[in-house]
Amino acid sequence: MPSFITNERLLRFIEDGDIEDALNEPLQPPPSQTERIKQLFGEKANEDNLISTMTLGKFLYDYLRIDPKVVQGIDFASKEQFNTLFHFAHFAKEKVDGGILHNSGALERLKGYVGEQFAAWHLQAKGHEILWPNTSNNPGWDILVDGMPFQIKCVTDPSAILTHFSKYPDIPVIVNKEMGQYVGGMKNVHVIPTLSENEVLDATRNTLQHGKNLTNFEIPWMTVVVTSSAAVKNLIMKKTDLSGAFATVLIDTASITGAGLAGKYIAMTLGSFFGPCGTVIGSILGQVAGGRAGRPISNEVKQLFLQDQIKAIYRGVSAVLITAADEIDNKLDCKDEKESILDRFIRATRANSYVKGTVKENFQEDRRYLRNKKNEMLSYAKDPQSMFSDPLKAIEDTCIMTTQAGVHPQCIQTQWEQVSDALADYEWQVSRFSIKL
Repeated sequence: MPSFITNERLLRFIEDGDIEDALNEPLQPPPSQTERIKQLFGEKANEDNLISTMTLGKFLYDYLRIDPKVVQGIDFASKEQFNTLFHFAHFAKEKVDGGILHNSGALERLKGYVGEQFAAWHLQAKGHEILWPNTSNNPGWDILVDGMPFQIKCVTDPSAILTHFSKYPDIPVIVNKEMGQYVGGMKNVHVIPTLSENEVLDATRNTLQHGKNLTNFEIPWMTVVVTSSAAVKNLIMKKTDLSGAFATVLIDTASITGAGLAGKYIAMTLGSFFGPCGTVIGSILGQVAGGRAGRPISNEVKQLFLQDQIKAIYRGVSAVLITAADEIDNKLDCKDEKESILDRFIRATRANSYVKGTVKENFQEDRRYLRNKKNEMLSYAKDPQSMFSDPLKAIEDTCIMTTQAGVHPQCIQTQWEQVSDALADYEWQVSRFSIKL
């Protein structure tokens, strides 16, 4: 049983084969009154709060979405088969059967696979849909993110990334945090600050050391990804304040580089949210924050000096929102495909019908959420000047809406660059006429 499932009531339901009741139980026992007080006043880690409230049904939805084919051969009424679902040998069956653990090069091959899994869980937590190629030697890309191909590189030498672009210049690359200082500013490069080559290597070696005993070996990254996924989901789905998101980015950066170097790599971490345009967004956020610190510019000044610049910002914001809204259809198509895979591979048993029903309910809930987000973005894009209180607020809220919709920054990079150019012109005009913010 996964180590993070500690709710005794849930464990008893699984032991008895009562998956229907188990699905509604939280993974961890409800907190005591003392713990609730600590949570209320921020004395307990936020990740602990989040994972303790996640139900088994919600967790299985996230777990099965990574690769719905893992349900093949599983009957959730059986405790043994339920446990098997989380064993490396079952989760990575095709890779294990293909000899990934044996012969020369096993460490490097397995490391690549583990790195892909770390990246996939991170991306899914941010609201993306992940699909895998049908063959293991697919040329040019490792993963589909909302239907868009990406290569994943968890490496120690940036030359591997440059080699990829020499062959496939138009296929973007997801890289580990250690590569951020070398290639983080390159076009089509996306740095994941939670993807560490050292952690992936440790998990890989741990897997190899278990050798043939994989039947009882829990997936090595399971606890890490579940905790981090809960934290990232909270930021995306619950956070409505850009300054809070910005603070989180700073904290993440400090954890990567050490507090003293946080500023140096802020663009790299922003890239985990906004992709290669992380530097652009970093500049935008800085300017927005600066504008928030001073007095609002009067309407008279705006009309006299900044009318053209403000209109350009609104046009740029509208372009971001329209493009992001169009991407929602790709995300919905990916959900349909995953649900279809689940239908094909899950066995027809009574217990499985409860799991299947819960997963489908979550798919429907996500579809409703995405359609609402699409409509929201289109409504704001239609007439941004009347929908937003001012141009800086328009930029701030657009950042929030596109992130909450789980639209990958690769899709809206060009549009954000337009916003950046418009904002730079706005700032120049403010400076030119010595307008005090």
